[in-house]
Amino acid sequence: MKYIIYHLWIISLLFPLGMQAKVRLTSIWGDNMVLQQQSEVTFHGKASANSKITIEASWNHRKLTTRSDQHGNWNIQLPTPEAGGPYTITFSDGEALTLKNILLGEVWFCSGQSNMEMPVRGFRGQPVYGSQPYIVTADSKRELRLFTVKRDWSTTPKEEGITGHWSELSPKEVGDFSATAYFFGDLLQRSLDIPVGLIHCSWSASKIETWMDKETLSQFPEVQLPDIGQTKFDWPAGTPTLLWNAMVNPWKGFPVKGVIWYQGESNSADPALYKKLFPAMVAQWREFFHSPAMPVYYVQITPWQAEGKDRLDRAWFRQCQLELMQEVPNVGMVT
Repeated sequence: MKYIIYHLWIISLLFPLGMQAKVRLTSIWGDNMVLQQQSEVTFHGKASANSKITIEASWNHRKLTTRSDQHGNWNIQLPTPEAGGPYTITFSDGEALTLKNILLGEVWFCSGQSNMEMPVRGFRGQPVYGSQPYIVTADSKRELRLFTVKRDWSTTPKEEGITGHWSELSPKEVGDFSATAYFFGDLLQRSLDIPVGLIHCSWSASKIETWMDKETLSQFPEVQLPDIGQTKFDWPAGTPTLLWNAMVNPWKGFPVKGVIWYQGESNSADPALYKKLFPAMVAQWREFFHSPAMPVYYVQITPWQAEGKDRLDRAWFRQCQLELMQEVPNVGMVT
């Protein structure tokens, strides 16, 4: 008995902080990130129950305070000024947690299927033409930051659990990042000459329904929602709500300037349904990011002949995408 008590005492000395909850943030927040300029960012995380938490940003050194609830959950709104940096943001409940090298500028959310997923270096055996100079000259001093969301799915909305990190540019980070997103952000940053942050969140062969929430899809009886108790899916990227729940919903409170979207092939067999789902998705994402006029730019799928009974499916789908550009406010299409 004395032996057990002695070892418990030793463990308590080795891990004193394990018994105390300090301020913790979900993984969407971190060093090197870019926050949307002139917006209101809602930070959220965990701390000791019923504790006072302060936040101080180095761009104005003004202290804001909030208090965690009985479960240790807390959130706080932080207004951001115009583009600039680098800055620090410090959170404290008596013990400080400081995020460093933070920039303010434009943040873009980049989502879709394999056309968005293909990295700058290309897939195996499919190099991206002309990409090598961009990879080898990647400069960490540039005000362009990257975040790739690792694949995940869930039958219910997640508040946290995103796997990924904010990074400065390097040959490896650029080579592994979405080519479509990177070249968009590269040109944007050079043109505006302000910091740009890119969030890459895609899954090969995904359908539009899986990037939408349950409430929105409930309006469409032709869409079959999954059983929330189901633990295995043959095609998570084709199952409604799964990717939204795990890969997008945790970004709640993180303002963005706009969205670029490269998806469609997996829905090309039913252009009529896509014609209804795309406006609903745009409206849902605009509400989620608290930006009613948020620009959404999408890519028209390539003129590749469909297989199967109706070889005109993809032609009709391209026509559907063309018409959506005129019917949905503040969207644009790349051909």
